Amino acid sequence: MKRTLIVEPGMKFGRYTVIGTSDRKASNGQSLIMCRCDCGEIRHVKHYHLTDGTSKSCGCYRVDIGRKLNTTHGLRYHPLYKCWRGMKTRCESKDPNHEKYYVNRGITVCDEWKEFKAFYDDMAPTWKPGLWLERRNNELGYSRFNCKWATPREQANNKTNNRRLEFCGEKKTAPEWSRILGINLYTLQARIRRGWSDEDCLIKPISK
Repeated sequence: MKRTLIVEPGMKFGRYTVIGTSDRKASNGQSLIMCRCDCGEIRHVKHYHLTDGTSKSCGCYRVDIGRKLNTTHGLRYHPLYKCWRGMKTRCESKDPNHEKYYVNRGITVCDEWKEFKAFYDDMAPTWKPGLWLERRNNELGYSRFNCKWATPREQANNKTNNRRLEFCGEKKTAPEWSRILGINLYTLQARIRRGWSDEDCLIKPISK
């Protein structure tokens, strides 16, 4: 039979210091232990919650841990924090829509960038509002050697699912030809999906 630990004044359990037996009772009639938390709060704790580690503080410990996590680097609300979280989510997500482009292709985040502060120190000096994180080589993962900042237009041109169309001896992506020839990008993409030839995609008149 398991012995009940005797609790005496002055004993320490987590952040609690035992003061003595409380004059209050638990809902089941059991005696409570009066304790003082390190923060100064007085609480009446069940004996077994105190001795088995269920109750370690009045709640200030959980608050302190949360505050520490949120203020470790003081940059939680910086735009780059959202960028960093998105990068990690893409490489760790089990969503099929992400897996085929990242997990299944072995695209990972380098060990150094598992911590936001390291990512921030490497990339913040060259970042400007409106720029997106891009990998130089789409077959490699995220690291300071393989990443740069790019405009949305530059990033769109470098997506792996961009088909390059050849016309007059030049190969360009659909967004590039759209800007050069003045063709609506959505029209061009629709023609590509229908299996049109490169030339027809780019020069065939739009039906009215």
